[in-house]
Amino acid sequence: MSNRSARVVWRKIALNHSETSSPSPCMKSFLNVLLRALVGFIDSMLQHGAKQLPANFNDSGATSDAYHCASELTPPNESSKRFDKSESDEVHNMVLRNFLRLVREDLFRYEGKLGIGAFLLVWRHESGFRFTVLMRLTRYLHSNPLTRYGFYHVSFYLYNRTGVRHGLHIDYVTDIGGGLYIPHALNIVVNSACRIGRNCSLSQGVTLGSANRGARAGTPTIGDSVYIAPGAVVFGSISIGDNAAIGANCVVTKDVPFNGVVVGVPGKIISLDGSRGYVCNTLDKF
Repeated sequence: MSNRSARVVWRKIALNHSETSSPSPCMKSFLNVLLRALVGFIDSMLQHGAKQLPANFNDSGATSDAYHCASELTPPNESSKRFDKSESDEVHNMVLRNFLRLVREDLFRYEGKLGIGAFLLVWRHESGFRFTVLMRLTRYLHSNPLTRYGFYHVSFYLYNRTGVRHGLHIDYVTDIGGGLYIPHALNIVVNSACRIGRNCSLSQGVTLGSANRGARAGTPTIGDSVYIAPGAVVFGSISIGDNAAIGANCVVTKDVPFNGVVVGVPGKIISLDGSRGYVCNTLDKF
């Protein structure tokens, strides 16, 4: 049999196989409707709460400069303590509503937009966002008795594989508020007992560890809107105030006040300019 005859035979076999195995028009229509409904549901979940966004959130998904990066930072009052009971319960009791809220805040930190289009774009290009979503998904599936077996194990495998690939050691049980931003997902280690507030930025090479002895034995507590530069090390039972900024390769072993800027080894406070300009694209809690 010549090569031309063989190609004709294989073409006929493939054609007959495709005709017999292709779904019926009714099945195609059903799958199309199901896919559109699924995409619409995901998009509505990501867009949920848009009516509660600030007034300077425009229709295109972008916000004004004043909302992207806060121009003025005011110290917190006593009634707005970090990790209050309600926020801690939201992190521990990971229901679907809390899971979607955290993912929306994480997504907005990268693109300043919400919706399925922004989600797919950031998922494709940002390895830090992929890891964060898988981390939160694993925690959600583990907290739900109906998904604790099977679905949880698949999610845990993907989460663990992504972490190993990029050198990320952030346990899914770690208390981390919404709006986590990891611009360069490389060699980041976070002790599972650490507590991280909302809208924090973790650069490459950051370590948040524990001290095993001394007056500050324990793990750090990171406030809201904290920027931690590449190579920084924060360890011990210390508190990093809201809107603080930690410089590159800095070693922090003492408390940092609100708006504090710390550099050097050991870390020293050089100003109270805070993280203004470094923590951007933040969503108010809703």
